[in-house]
Amino acid sequence: MSTTVLTSCPTKEEAVKLMKDTQQALAKYGNLRLHKFASNCAEVMSAFHASDLASNLKDLDLECDSKPLQRSLGLSWDVNTDNFLFQLSSENKPITRRGILSTINSLYDPLGFLAPAKPATKELHVFSDASEKAIAAVAYLRTTDSSGEPNIGFILGKAKVAPTSGHTIPRLELSAAVLAVEITQTIMDNLDLHIDTVKFYTDSKVVLGYISNETRRFFHLCRQSSRENKKI
Repeated sequence: MSTTVLTSCPTKEEAVKLMKDTQQALAKYGNLRLHKFASNCAEVMSAFHASDLASNLKDLDLECDSKPLQRSLGLSWDVNTDNFLFQLSSENKPITRRGILSTINSLYDPLGFLAPAKPATKELHVFSDASEKAIAAVAYLRTTDSSGEPNIGFILGKAKVAPTSGHTIPRLELSAAVLAVEITQTIMDNLDLHIDTVKFYTDSKVVLGYISNETRRFFHLCRQSSRENKKI
């Protein structure tokens, strides 16, 4: 399993602590190795063994050598200047409205860093599903520019192991819908973007019935889950 995480901290001490605490927790409770670290601060990277650094940073003198570009979530990050870089097509296009829009649309910018130059609407699409083994939810950001061209980027996904007994598939589907609401709230709290629309998707009509029902008294777990879904 390979997952990329991109975050920031006010100080280098907080960054090192966050990375080490997360690394130890994943190793202890999930038998997972967190590595391939990269930072714009040499002191942060020096706090870790070379084997824990990104593959193109392992053999560098972190204090003197220029660091190569890092790629995260489809974006290019220059750790030397702490800037995100965007690549433009070298193809010459006519200086017309259509040509300008075509050039702008060629930019991959799922988080909207170039919003002043690239007017767009932003939609959050959140999917949930469940099985006897696990529940899961995943969110994608869909941006649409002024010419109607869409771009879609992965934002966040989360999965949980299903309880071993006592839960039917409809209840697990409802729990997955709650998980979808939870990751949406996390995204809205941490993503400094204006989201125009949030859309949720489930393949369970039972879940839709739970959420829309205002009169029937449900089993406690179902009642609580329905309330969580109605909050958003």
